[in-house]
Amino acid sequence: MNYIKKSRLSLTMFMILCTGLKLYFFYCNTLFPENKVHAFISTSLLLIVIYFLINQIIFVKSSFPILIVHMIFSFIFLSDILYFKHFQTFLTLNDLGALDMLPSIISSIISLLDIKYLLLFADLLFLIPWIYISKCNQNTTRYTHASTFAILILCFITFLDLFTMKSNKGIQIYDNYGLIHYHLSQPFWYLGIENRSTKERNIDLNPPVDNWKQVGNIKYFGTAKGKNVIVIQVEALQGFVIHRKYNGQELTPNLNRLISEDSIYFNRYYQQLGKGNTSDAEFVTQNSVYPSTEGSAYKMYSNNSFYGLPAILKDKGYETKAFHAYKAEYWNRDAIYPSLGFEEFYSMKDFIKDEVIGWGVSDESFFRQSVKYLNKTKKPFYAFLVTLSSHHPYELPDKYKHINLLKEHEGTLQGGYLQAIHYADLALGSLIDQLKENNLYDNSVIAIYGDHYSMGCLDPENKAFMEKILGYEYDYDEMLKVPLIIHIPGSGIKETNSVTGGQVDFLPTMLNLLGIKQNQTKYFGRDLNNIKKGFALSLTYMTQGSFVDDEKAFEMSKDGIFENGRAWSLSSRSPVTLEECRTQYEKALIDIEESEYLLKNNLLLKQELKANNNIKKPGFIAYLKQILIYK
Repeated sequence: MNYIKKSRLSLTMFMILCTGLKLYFFYCNTLFPENKVHAFISTSLLLIVIYFLINQIIFVKSSFPILIVHMIFSFIFLSDILYFKHFQTFLTLNDLGALDMLPSIISSIISLLDIKYLLLFADLLFLIPWIYISKCNQNTTRYTHASTFAILILCFITFLDLFTMKSNKGIQIYDNYGLIHYHLSQPFWYLGIENRSTKERNIDLNPPVDNWKQVGNIKYFGTAKGKNVIVIQVEALQGFVIHRKYNGQELTPNLNRLISEDSIYFNRYYQQLGKGNTSDAEFVTQNSVYPSTEGSAYKMYSNNSFYGLPAILKDKGYETKAFHAYKAEYWNRDAIYPSLGFEEFYSMKDFIKDEVIGWGVSDESFFRQSVKYLNKTKKPFYAFLVTLSSHHPYELPDKYKHINLLKEHEGTLQGGYLQAIHYADLALGSLIDQLKENNLYDNSVIAIYGDHYSMGCLDPENKAFMEKILGYEYDYDEMLKVPLIIHIPGSGIKETNSVTGGQVDFLPTMLNLLGIKQNQTKYFGRDLNNIKKGFALSLTYMTQGSFVDDEKAFEMSKDGIFENGRAWSLSSRSPVTLEECRTQYEKALIDIEESEYLLKNNLLLKQELKANNNIKKPGFIAYLKQILIYK
């Protein structure tokens, strides 16, 4: 019996050591917590308590259950590494609501795998034989009173440590306590959602002051009045590829040509996503409101009422249609598109699979078939098209790999991206030709923008690749930058607008060009053609409160302390005094809080409907259900 007891003790200690080493491996492949010492001590105590409680109190008759718990840690570490590698952030509880999408992204997951990740499971080679040979599954006595007392003391210390954690939230917990505390805190953080969402706030719900009243002479007002509106969201179109040559080859010749005539090119335009990735880019663009920081807005708020671009144009007599050649239910598009104001949605089932790349029909086929639908649509129309072919992991048939890559980039994710985005550009060129052939070009305004970044700045390989291309440090201000091109045939406009803006600014900018004075609901964006100072906040990839303006970028510290943040000049890349950032930092936090409140209380209604809107504050069960399954 003493042999068994000692063997179980040795086994438990070995598991604790292995978990600690795996956690270190995780940090080496992602980010170390800011407060390394405190995180190390807190995590060590917590692991000791978890393993000894499970082994000696809960599972006293078998060591296989503790092995299962041990392996769960390994799977959590692996999942977090892969998630971080792609999204530059960490998994949260609400991400479980997106598990239904897992089969669709399996190719992306496989592309992120590395053989070194097998080290997370290497200890199985020792643990399974150890458990079997030492007969650790036999009955055993509990620890002595002294040992039990020591464990209780550790439990008490750990409890005090966890209690002090309540003043932290999200990434702050990660930076002060480490990954395990971060995940353990998730359920308790979401238990407070009801209070955070239903607490009354003094928010001005009136529509914003019209831009033309702010600046007097309105630039470009009505320039595209009465035209069809075609908006194209291009998968992973990042800003650096525009006007860029690689190895002597133009990456986006068709977009460059489009910019050179009858276009406004916004070269300081930023993605503003929450947890919904591509769907959030759509959501912000259509509604000029920030997405949820707790989950996919498309899934959480499909039952809300909105008065964004589709609904406004529908009221003006436009036919409103959305096109995306993938599953209609993906990101809950089939449920929310009607709420946004789209009258018809063409999804995978509406397209002939004559050529497939990655997730669905190729961009060229997608555009060709979409134009056929548009040709039969009553004019004027609003068409929103979402592309697919340049989706991660950027795999194309050889016949479409037209970029001659340097040897060092052959077979790499970076090289694959250059090929994919060049193909996306060729497809866009073919779209323009087809619009001309079908007499849809001259009487349309065509807006093209990227949904999100392709090259994460925290990945060493991406960073080295991008810094060689850019010639300077690759940071968040470059990573989050996506292009926006608004092409108005026959306008004679040729302008590069360098004011800083984000996807939230698309709606008011387009309405001004269309000659529509929107005063029916609240929105957070501004007309980029009629502002003097730019501003774009970030919700997820940088800590909330971070932003970019015309001169500088500010990254809020992950520990939640403003003074620990960092700021740099966009021109010189040199540090900027933090006090210069405080006003915009505070504005960013207020805007995010107000936007979240409006979403949760369904207040983004057309003005004349607000009086009849009975706001029902959801109870705890409703919110828990909303967060966990997005319904």
